[in-house]
Amino acid sequence: VYGYIVAVGLITFGAFAGAFTRMCEAPTPWENIKKVVAVIAVTAGIYGLVANMRATGVFLPEGAMDYRIQGAGGIEWVTSFDRALARAEAEKKPVLLDVYAENCPECVRMDRQTYSNPEVIRASGDFIPAKIHFADLRNVREKYGIMGFPATLFLKPDGEQIGKTIHGFIPTNAFLELMDETKQVYGSGSGR
Repeated sequence: VYGYIVAVGLITFGAFAGAFTRMCEAPTPWENIKKVVAVIAVTAGIYGLVANMRATGVFLPEGAMDYRIQGAGGIEWVTSFDRALARAEAEKKPVLLDVYAENCPECVRMDRQTYSNPEVIRASGDFIPAKIHFADLRNVREKYGIMGFPATLFLKPDGEQIGKTIHGFIPTNAFLELMDETKQVYGSGSGR
């Protein structure tokens, strides 16, 4: 809410300060400075307004990216972090968590190349695969060290991380190795 207030305040200030008025033929230095400040305020306000709308889901309401989630290689993704952990507990499986962002070329590359590989699809049956938009994980991003996208991590049903968070594209062979390592760690008694 405060972000919206600040953004609208900047736009309003810029408008009243003269961002949209025409300059006279011989402006004073003060008029030039005032005009520049007004235009910067309006620009910052519009940027802030758009950023807040994106962050709160106005531009991307819940489920807006489901076309990508459903089309991500035939894997049946869970789209809720809490549901993924609950299913993992019920089915005694680790969670494969893919954290994505819109307009993320490496996220799309993961979907098209790695997650669509038949071996990866088969191996995903040993996990609870969860594909979650980064904005839906505000409370846990810091806990798991999620600093870029895509972020891939494996979790025990209680939410404890197995291994480390991996950022960026992971080729199919490397991803299959990660899945095997995770299954071994989880199945060794420390995960169940």
